[in-house]
Amino acid sequence: MSHRALWRLALGLAGIGLTRALYVVARSKHGVSSDAHKRANRQGVIYWHGSLARNHVALTFDDGPHAPYTSQLLDVLQANATRATFFLLGANVDADPASAKAVADAGHAIGNHGYTHRSMVLETRSEVQRQIETSEAAILKATGVRPRVFRPPYGAIDRVTLDKSKQLGYIAVEWSVSSKDWKRPGVDAIVENVLSHLHNGAIVLMHDGGGDRAQTVAAVARLIPELKRRGYQLVTIPELLEISGTSGAPGVPG
Repeated sequence: MSHRALWRLALGLAGIGLTRALYVVARSKHGVSSDAHKRANRQGVIYWHGSLARNHVALTFDDGPHAPYTSQLLDVLQANATRATFFLLGANVDADPASAKAVADAGHAIGNHGYTHRSMVLETRSEVQRQIETSEAAILKATGVRPRVFRPPYGAIDRVTLDKSKQLGYIAVEWSVSSKDWKRPGVDAIVENVLSHLHNGAIVLMHDGGGDRAQTVAAVARLIPELKRRGYQLVTIPELLEISGTSGAPGVPG
């Protein structure tokens, strides 16, 4: 955490109270809670899930692109005629623009995950803006896509981050089902983590970057056929939330 962030934390402790400040810091480390599917979306601002009345599910992948796992996931998705959403880190896009372009060329939706994976909670407005805009520029240069959906690192978001992302034309997207693949608990556990919490309108969190994602690739190869067998339609985030394409204006989800 930067010196400015530490100063903001100190001011937060004085201004909003110890309990609230500790809650904010905890969210910056632990992200979205397991009851996210019960939360009320704020239309056009922030979403944890899609419509609970439709059997749609969106698979999302964070922290890429990252060789070789991004390309392996693209192969699995293509083999299963499935499109997903990739929340890309700008720094990784700059390091591997070809993989980022492959995601776009395959027809998957692309989201902004910030330039680095530092938490934006308690950061200044200028730093939040820098993270988002620098990542956007990298993604646009590599893929030709200007993303309109944004997922903060760790799913941690405060008022400054939410307001600034909205000001920059983004819709914030969290998740309602975590595969917990970042723990690398084994393929069986990843699959079970998803299937045991599945629901209509689910946004599923997975990763193609941030470490060894071989377990994730294998789990996705098992999950997609099972999700389809259970009657779920696999869609992208823009489709789930009825956003007109990756650069379009937000629609109104049902």
